[in-house]
Amino acid sequence: MRYNNVAVQIKLVEEIEIDEKFGSAVQSALEGSQWSIPTEFSYMKIHIFGAAGAGSTTLGSLLSGRLSIKQIDVDQLTWDHTTRPFGGRHPRKIRSARVRAEIECETSAIVTGSLCGWGDKLVERFDIGIFLHVPTAERLRRINLRQTERFGPDAIAPGGEYYGDHEALMTWAGLYDYSAPNTRSYAQHRQWMRKQKYPILTLRGIAHARSVLDLGLSYILGEKAMKHRMTIDLGVDELQPTR
Repeated sequence: MRYNNVAVQIKLVEEIEIDEKFGSAVQSALEGSQWSIPTEFSYMKIHIFGAAGAGSTTLGSLLSGRLSIKQIDVDQLTWDHTTRPFGGRHPRKIRSARVRAEIECETSAIVTGSLCGWGDKLVERFDIGIFLHVPTAERLRRINLRQTERFGPDAIAPGGEYYGDHEALMTWAGLYDYSAPNTRSYAQHRQWMRKQKYPILTLRGIAHARSVLDLGLSYILGEKAMKHRMTIDLGVDELQPTR
């Protein structure tokens, strides 16, 4: 199948028979069609995660608007913004308590952000997950654009107020695909996902935010699909790091 001239390949992590409803939902997504939102979303908690710049927050915001479900962004709850934006992380216990309190206040929610290594108890509350795996160059482009819009080009340029923070972020984000599992990395996320019991959709590659939204919705709406793990390859080559 193709969407906006991008080849879309669907790979099942588990051997299942795709039901007619899921097939129709995928086709509707690719054609940009609309569908009704079932009442089951009144009691659903969705987890969206990936590397920095993968688009988890953006997808969460789009899904929140489409499903009328509150978005809970992990970064906004776990970082200390008192003295400067993203100045430092709160201690693990405080982070966990703040995110847990937000989740428990909602019968349904879309939680965006990584919980690996410190929020493992929180994932027991999730019903479904979406993992975004975007090539490094595209993620760094997005991060640089976001930082420029947030602070201004002069602030992140050499000699600027946030130059050091910006360079550290870009370096850290650039190592995601190549770092060991003991830090936030692709290897860590892969190991972490294997331990989780809820179904997870992996979207690999680059696509317009609308198509990512629609493909995510088609997975959620598929009665059989959302009980199993799947990978949708958006057709971008060489996503896997060279070891």
